[in-house]
Amino acid sequence: MIKKSWAAQKEIKNVMLFLQEQGISTALGHRIYKVYGDNSITVMRKNPYQLVDDVYGIGFKTADQIAAKLGMDKESFNRCRSGIFYVLSQLSNEGHCYTPFDELVQKCVDILDIEEQKIIMTVGHLVFENELMKEQDDKIYLPPFFHAEVGTSRRIKAIMNAPNNNAIQDINSAIEKVQHESGIVYNEVQINAVKLAAQSKFSVITGGPGTGKSVTRSLLKR
Repeated sequence: MIKKSWAAQKEIKNVMLFLQEQGISTALGHRIYKVYGDNSITVMRKNPYQLVDDVYGIGFKTADQIAAKLGMDKESFNRCRSGIFYVLSQLSNEGHCYTPFDELVQKCVDILDIEEQKIIMTVGHLVFENELMKEQDDKIYLPPFFHAEVGTSRRIKAIMNAPNNNAIQDINSAIEKVQHESGIVYNEVQINAVKLAAQSKFSVITGGPGTGKSVTRSLLKR
């Protein structure tokens, strides 16, 4: 048991020393070792960008830092692939579900400092492998956002095609009854929103914080 424990700790020590040389913290080092075990160094030397896919807490910039210290080609397929996902993820944080192809290529060139043709070829390969989704008008999606949009549109279409059996005939009386029971007096905008929702199969309530969306929804639920 002592010999086995010593051998295991020795390998962990080697991995931790290697990671420290690459500027990786001990906490992240333990996460990496949990995923790859004794193969940690081999995996990182072969493709440090694999960490982005497999290890929680490691992003493109960290993997890119490791790759640079290991002297890897900045225009390698693995870096192009990981960088493209990174750029799309950054754009999604701004509220975009997709990015036009030309815009994606240009942003990748600017951020990753990679030749344009390399980016174009890599995007094409990722689309072919279904790692990225592309619509006919050159919109590039990360798969989760694409499937979310498709699923949402299908659901809305099903709602719109379904019979409207829950329509309220006397909406004014219903609103007055709810106001009396709840003790809440709804303003004109909220009442109009409720009337529109009651007469429609599908509607969207929008507005900034504190504009009365939640109160309007509570009226709809009643």
